[in-house]
Amino acid sequence: MTPVRRSAAVTIGIPMDRTKYSRSDEEADLALDPGYILGCGLVWGRTGDPEAGWELIDALGSPEPHIRSLAHRVLVESGEQSMGLLEEALRTGLLTSEEAGSCMTDLFYLARTSNAIAH
Repeated sequence: MTPVRRSAAVTIGIPMDRTKYSRSDEEADLALDPGYILGCGLVWGRTGDPEAGWELIDALGSPEPHIRSLAHRVLVESGEQSMGLLEEALRTGLLTSEEAGSCMTDLFYLARTSNAIAH
């Protein structure tokens, strides 16, 4: 893989900027596999592994609607840790506001309803 960009900011304990790689055809096919996205979601949700999180960010920008929807769902289900990742993806231009907006809205709504239930 050939690195396209790199920086080294750290926020909330997660390396937020990442090296964006161009993918081989085989890797691109894997990134469109729902099982792969679910696996990344499990790893991201349980461990906060940044590479798994960035794979979900890549999937959120996929041309395939079912992959975008799946990535959206697992990012939201992973909760608050996904917000920093989405913010960094927006800041660095990896996602547009259209690609990240509904996911961020759902995360805000989830946090708000969770707080309302707790009180």
